[in-house]
Amino acid sequence: MSSRSIFTRSRLPILSIAAGLALPLVVSSGCIGKRGSRDRMAAKQGKKTPAKADPAETKAAKPTPAGIDVAGMVGERSQVQFKADDPAKGAKAPLVTIVEYSDFECPFCGKLSTTLNTLVDEHKDDVRLVFRHYPLPKHANAEPAAKASLAAQQQGKFWEMHDKLFANQASLSTEKIRGIAEEIGLDMKRFDAAMNDTKLTVAVNNQFGDGRVLDVSTTPTFFVNGRLVKGAKPIEEVRSIVEEEIAVAKKLVAAGVDRGQLYAEIMKVATPGSGTRPKRDPTHRRGEASKRTNYAISVADHAPVRGPTDAVVTIVEYGNFECDKCKSIQASLTKVLEKYPNDVRLVWRHFTDGSTNAQGAARAAIAAGEQDKFWEMHDALMGHDGELSFKSVVEIGKKIGLDEAKFTASMRDTSLSDRVKADEAGAEKVRGTAPAPFLWVNGRIIDSRDDPTFAEIDALVAEEKGKAEAFLEENSVSKGELYEAMRKTWRGYKLIEQAEGR
Repeated sequence: MSSRSIFTRSRLPILSIAAGLALPLVVSSGCIGKRGSRDRMAAKQGKKTPAKADPAETKAAKPTPAGIDVAGMVGERSQVQFKADDPAKGAKAPLVTIVEYSDFECPFCGKLSTTLNTLVDEHKDDVRLVFRHYPLPKHANAEPAAKASLAAQQQGKFWEMHDKLFANQASLSTEKIRGIAEEIGLDMKRFDAAMNDTKLTVAVNNQFGDGRVLDVSTTPTFFVNGRLVKGAKPIEEVRSIVEEEIAVAKKLVAAGVDRGQLYAEIMKVATPGSGTRPKRDPTHRRGEASKRTNYAISVADHAPVRGPTDAVVTIVEYGNFECDKCKSIQASLTKVLEKYPNDVRLVWRHFTDGSTNAQGAARAAIAAGEQDKFWEMHDALMGHDGELSFKSVVEIGKKIGLDEAKFTASMRDTSLSDRVKADEAGAEKVRGTAPAPFLWVNGRIIDSRDDPTFAEIDALVAEEKGKAEAFLEENSVSKGELYEAMRKTWRGYKLIEQAEGR
């Protein structure tokens, strides 16, 4: 994966269409995705979109034979469409069509892939499998892997690439994906050209958008003749579902439905879902972090904290002691902590933006922290009006009661600069071009360029507090585990972990 910010990836709109129903979330057998985490790919309108007919199924559509109650025979179904050129394997005139939404970096998708391959082999004449892409934002390599599979499809080798990607899903770097392409015998010039073609990005984004309309939120999610199933179910359970659907399909054929029209007939009576494509944020700057998305901002072990460690809302402040806005925003942050003494914690992380004095002040704050006086130093530096020279920082250290010899020795320790760099490395993956200070309220950015007021910060805290409390109710985690548990479902998790060396 490139070291560039994740916000430099394509933001082309999602245009394809589908609809469906959703059932309760299956956490134990799938990867969780959060709504809003791909807002950069949103369509211009957030309206519900009626499902389009599948061109592969309807180009020779026939009227439903008179007297056949298809809806009564099949029951409740989701209206799941796909395209004629979507990768498919199995029966040419199937009794059962499985449409799978999957992510090459999701371990549960890998397990389900083995299951579905087995069932297609067992029912070669009756079951068709259609693969569709739903790369979760938290999986950094899932979208490039999806594009690679489509690039391989252009050379007639989708399923070879599909199997290799799942077999190597723990290490899907750019180099590894190219290595797989070479291994399966692709023309590498064509492959590289395809990987750089925005058309593949559009195709992946379109399918992700179709999943959103279908209320897909976890991977894998699959539909068996429109019957929704979530998670990597055991093969016995999936086999039972498939065999039940084969039996229903045979009854439809016996009643007079053309076998070649089975899926189209079921989709005629299926129920469109309630999912919508997200509206584009009109305030969003191209290349910047979306204000609607939760990003997996970390709380490093060494990071200073104010407030309860088991708070439901974590504000991570990236700042430096030289910038005026960093100083002016402190009053609002203090008011937030006072308003939510049991629910909000403030975490400080350094972002010096290359300033020599800011870097020196950061080392001073870290050195003061070694004497358990980080926040005293923080407040003194924020209140200092003059230049932050070495001499002035040492004087501040004296005023707050630091051991001067120990403090100055620590200030000269080059490892403190490594701590500052570690803070900045994670921020660089997600900030876009936001200057210090920038805040993350449970991973939602507040950009100082917007001159946020206390009321605006407070409103976001209240919103994220409600979401965090709902997460606590829905998942078996303690308050002390809450932030990390949520963070793993947010965007950029792996990128930030890698950048910060975890």
